[in-house]
Amino acid sequence: MLLFCSAAQVRAAQSQPAILVVGSVNVDIIADVGRLPSSGETLTATKPAAATAVGGKGANQAVAAARLGVGSGRAVRFVGRFGNDSHAAMLEAALVAEGVDVSQSRHVGLPSGQGWVLLEPDGTATSVVLGGSNTAFEQVRGLPVGGDCADGLLQAMKPWQSNHFRTVDHPGNRGTEQ
Repeated sequence: MLLFCSAAQVRAAQSQPAILVVGSVNVDIIADVGRLPSSGETLTATKPAAATAVGGKGANQAVAAARLGVGSGRAVRFVGRFGNDSHAAMLEAALVAEGVDVSQSRHVGLPSGQGWVLLEPDGTATSVVLGGSNTAFEQVRGLPVGGDCADGLLQAMKPWQSNHFRTVDHPGNRGTEQ
C-alpha cells in the first residue's frame, strides 16, 4: 500500500519534507540450498551456517529511500515494531546506520519478525515469514505525521485503516497474508 499525506500537510511541508515509512521489520535467516526439499523431505544446506540480514518490506523501503536521498537533506522516518530479543538491537542499529530515523518505532513484548529464506543456486528465494513483533502493529493510529511529511509508504500485507492517509491497495498484495 502507498500512503499520501493530505493536501494541507503537503502545503505545510518544508522545502525538504520527510518521507514516512510504516511497515514491517524482520531478521532474514538465509540458508543456501542446492534445491528445495520435497514435502516431508529434510535437506542439508550447502553452507555450514546461515546468513542473517535486515528484512521486512517496510524496513527495506526505508533503507532504499534513505539511500536514494543521501545528501538531499530529506529525512526518512520508519515506524515499525521491534521485538524483545537479541535480533531487535541489530535491526534497529542497522536501520540507524543507514540514516533512517527510528525514533517513532516501538519495542513490544514479542520476538522480532523473522523471514526464513531458502536460497537456491540460481538466486531464487523461497521464504516463510514469522510475523513476531510486526503482529503488534494492528492498526494505524496516532502516526507521527506533522507539517514536514509530504511523502510516505505504508506497507501492509493486509489492508490497514487510517483516518490520516488516503491509501491505495497494491494489487500484488491481494490474497497474501503476513
